[in-house]
Amino acid sequence: MIFSSRRRGEVTTMEMVNQYEPEIRSFNYHHTSTTQLYPKTNPDNFHKIYPVSVALNVPFTIFCHILTLATSTPSHPFSTLQSLHCTNEARTMSKKSLDYDQINENVKKAQYAVRGELYLRASELQKEGKKIIFTNVGNPHALGQKPLTFPRQVVALCQAPFLLDDPNVGLLFPADAIAKAKLYLSYTSGGLGAYSDSRGLPGIRKEVAEFIERRDGYPSDPELIYLTDGASKGVMQILQTVIRGPGDGILVPVPQYPLYSAAISLYGGSLVPYFLEENANWGLDIHNLRQSVAEARFKGITVRAMVIINPGNPTGQCLSVENLQQILRFCHQESLVLLGDEVYQQNVYQDARPFISSRKVLFDMGGAISKELELISFHTVSKGFLGECGQRGGYFEMTNIPPQTVDEIYKVASISLSPNVPGQIFMGTMVSPPKPGDISYEQFLRER
Repeated sequence: MIFSSRRRGEVTTMEMVNQYEPEIRSFNYHHTSTTQLYPKTNPDNFHKIYPVSVALNVPFTIFCHILTLATSTPSHPFSTLQSLHCTNEARTMSKKSLDYDQINENVKKAQYAVRGELYLRASELQKEGKKIIFTNVGNPHALGQKPLTFPRQVVALCQAPFLLDDPNVGLLFPADAIAKAKLYLSYTSGGLGAYSDSRGLPGIRKEVAEFIERRDGYPSDPELIYLTDGASKGVMQILQTVIRGPGDGILVPVPQYPLYSAAISLYGGSLVPYFLEENANWGLDIHNLRQSVAEARFKGITVRAMVIINPGNPTGQCLSVENLQQILRFCHQESLVLLGDEVYQQNVYQDARPFISSRKVLFDMGGAISKELELISFHTVSKGFLGECGQRGGYFEMTNIPPQTVDEIYKVASISLSPNVPGQIFMGTMVSPPKPGDISYEQFLRER
């Protein structure tokens, strides 16, 4: 008997049902809408029957349906309830939603070495009092890099705008930092505590566009620049947009920064590796690239995007103009979107091969390719001369992306409401630093 197993003195659910048999038999209900049910019975009966639904772990409105079904079968008036009790016992023994073997398989497949086993072991040793130098991720301030004065002054004034009203503010802050803070506050709808546009503050996006134009020599549209919580958030948003399922592949360099392998797994795509040539200053051989695509297609994978990390991470190289041209032509021929991770563009410590953006090379090439190749470029305040990793400021710029797709990217960005506003302010100070003649310029140069 399925109801015989119980502790001494314990009242089973079915005994409760039998106890209230008269009330249950007289129980009825009527629809007041498609979603609400109310009993046609007196309040005393309601309060007696409700505990039974609780004991069975069934919402009361659903229990109303079950009672009607059970009491409408004269020969077996409680057979439905008995079945429900069996189901409830099975449910109690079943797996919970967040048991490890029940969670999303893509979450378990995602591997992120930057925060993996080695990092966790190092954290344990640190708790034991051992001195640990963490080199698992680019984190300049954690390794002793000092924050630049000017950006911190600007953000401090934006965070505490009442200081701007103090008659002695000019004794503590230089005039150009005060002016910049007032400018940035004028961009907001309520200071740093208010949401911004989901794409970021328009005024700072305009500054980013001007920075890109100075760098590349070609105009940039602020409407196609989205500020993000670090470059990583932008990369993840674009990968989520590109990847439709496990049949979609993303070309990723080896060695690589593990953000890409982790995010591709998380979104259910397939990583397609291509190998950099150490003997060629970590450049890439276009024939090896074609081979990687051919092997992926043989496995039934549709390659949809290619990632380049330039300057390289962890390899540190800058790709040559020739290599970039080969990559751009390859992506154009294969109809791939090129994702240009350019976050280390201000960390170049040699003159033989300077950093050149994919966007500049694309526009220098001219012709149809410059108007057709889809390119998304990423940058951040976490690297370069700022090194402000904890502030989480970044951006991505879209080139030759169809307007309807841009609208969808905007929609998804809107789900998160707004990138953090202090991070946007840091981005503004990075792309629009003090200029020659400004009070803070000389100190900025020394610290940079």
